[in-house]
Amino acid sequence: ELDTVAPSNVGQLLARQHLDGGFGGPLSTAMALSALLDMGYTGRAIDPARDALIRSSLHHGGWQCEDFVVDGYGSPAWTTALALNVLLRCEGDA
Repeated sequence: ELDTVAPSNVGQLLARQHLDGGFGGPLSTAMALSALLDMGYTGRAIDPARDALIRSSLHHGGWQCEDFVVDGYGSPAWTTALALNVLLRCEGDA
């Protein structure tokens, strides 16, 4: 069923990409990049999103917390885990 929903969802995600390549904060960018890869997208938006995610890393190598749901739920560990996962996936596709 992914083939039927991917085209419209990819388009909706790409419409939300910022000029810097990201999709908001580091968690939003990692989630959007992961979704694009999950849907088989291999277009030009991948590299700028990956680069934005790398630029958003902290000096110690992790990523800051970005709320996952309302009222401050989230953690630096969750953002870092997803960011590292999707960066490894980008390298695997390169």
